[in-house]
Amino acid sequence: MKVLYATDFKESSKLAAKVLTQLHRAYTIDLISVHIVTSFWQDWLNSGLYEKEALNRLQEKHADIIGKKEPDQVKILKGSAAFSILEAEELYNPDLIVVGGGDPGAKREWITGTTAEAIVRESQCSVMLIKKPDIKRLLVAIDFDEKCKVALDGAAKLARKTGAELIVLHAIPAPDVNPFGLPAERVEKDEEKFRLDQIAKVNDFLKDIDLSGVKVTKENLWGLPHQVVLDYATDHNIDMIVIGTSRKSKVRQVLLGSTSARILKFAPASLYLVR
Repeated sequence: MKVLYATDFKESSKLAAKVLTQLHRAYTIDLISVHIVTSFWQDWLNSGLYEKEALNRLQEKHADIIGKKEPDQVKILKGSAAFSILEAEELYNPDLIVVGGGDPGAKREWITGTTAEAIVRESQCSVMLIKKPDIKRLLVAIDFDEKCKVALDGAAKLARKTGAELIVLHAIPAPDVNPFGLPAERVEKDEEKFRLDQIAKVNDFLKDIDLSGVKVTKENLWGLPHQVVLDYATDHNIDMIVIGTSRKSKVRQVLLGSTSARILKFAPASLYLVR
């Protein structure tokens, strides 16, 4: 698996490096590491001082992840961060881009208006935005569309390789039951029937996904999808939320869709956008 790792040497990039070390143990990745120097440093770059320092740091970080020095796999790029990373994607054609997803203590709405947002919106390969150092607990929310199958397939492959637990979460919508004039027992009976129908639908949906060799936990909870996902991820110490996306749409629809947009915007865990 070819991976493009973009680092700014901040805390979230250090967390991304820890995740990459785990991925390397699982996949033996072909890693390309890049650091982008913006035009702010142009005058200093002319002397070569900062570029040399950054290159040394990047080579050390790359060697820490891979376990050996690979000078040809380490690149210093110049320009805007998002544009340079997307150009590097075109040049190296990676299977996965890994970047830090925001530093601890940063504004929680970390996805909007950032380099990460541009990468998510425009990249053609899968993307990991890292906020936690582990990938022990993966969460996939399903609503029975094709993108959920993409997410489940990618999450299952990752869990199988890393030994992570996979939590499959379905948010059960409020049933179309009119309680007015009905006895409480009837309402409860109808709601329970609806809940059981939803669980059966989840089980049927999962039959098409290869979950062999994966520890799977299924959760079916009442509530709005985005709120159920965010609350569950917070309360159960989820390391990574997995979302399926379309290569053709470049995730623009995901960013604008209400449920996925809110998950992307407020996620308390790392995000893995599978294409």
